[in-house]
Amino acid sequence: VLPKVEVKKIVSLEEMIDKMAARIQSAFKMSFKEFSGKKERGEIIVSFLALLELVKQGIINAEQESRHGDIALESQSVSTPKYGPN
Repeated sequence: VLPKVEVKKIVSLEEMIDKMAARIQSAFKMSFKEFSGKKERGEIIVSFLALLELVKQGIINAEQESRHGDIALESQSVSTPKYGPN
């Protein structure tokens, strides 16, 4: 008798980047908790990596008010301009 194994679908980082970018572009602003919803731990990790990549590419802005607090995500195209020394 062979043991039965359940194989879970793995979401790729590219798929998650596309999902997050599309969602942010349509909503303009949302929280990371709202985006990640009731996903499994692995999907939340991939979502966070997608968030980091989108911030790195300048597609979205992310801000966390407090340690361990939720992360506010905002589309770069509608964000408030940031002025500073250059």
